[in-house]
Amino acid sequence: MRPLILSFFLLSSLLAGAQKNTPNFEEIPPELGKDNLTLLVMDEDKNAVSKAIYETFEKHYKGPYEIQPRSMVYTKKYADATKYRFLFTVITRDVPGQWIGRERFPPTVDYSYGVFDRRTGKQYKLDGWAGGFKRSMVDYVKRMEEARAGNSK
Repeated sequence: MRPLILSFFLLSSLLAGAQKNTPNFEEIPPELGKDNLTLLVMDEDKNAVSKAIYETFEKHYKGPYEIQPRSMVYTKKYADATKYRFLFTVITRDVPGQWIGRERFPPTVDYSYGVFDRRTGKQYKLDGWAGGFKRSMVDYVKRMEEARAGNSK
C-alpha cells in the first residue's frame, strides 16, 4: 500500500511540474501587431540562448522582426521608437549556490522574457522565472504571435 501511495504522489509531482508556463495576454503588449512595426529582438551573448532566439523567432514569429546584439540595439540606427516600438528582451536572474543540510546546490541562472514598449516605457514580461530558457521562450513567442496575428487583421 505504501509504494502505491508514494507512486501516486511522485506522479502527481511530475505532472504538476510538466505544466506549461503559458503567458497570458497581460504579459504581451496589447498593441503588438496593430501597425505592422518591426519587432526589435535583443540577442544575448550566450551561445545556447542566442541559438534558441534565432530558432524560436524563425519558427514561431511571422511578423517583421530584426535580431540584433545588445551593443547595436542602443545605437542611432535603432533609436527610432516609432519604427522599432517594441523590444523583445531576455531577462536573467542569477541564483547563488546554497547549502541545505549537508547538500550543496550549485548556482544557477533563471530566465524570463518580456517586451519593452519603447514609446510608452512600459515593460510587459512573464510573471515568473524558468531554469530552462528554451521552452518558456517558445511559449512566450508563440503567444506574441497569436496577439500579433489577432491585431493585424
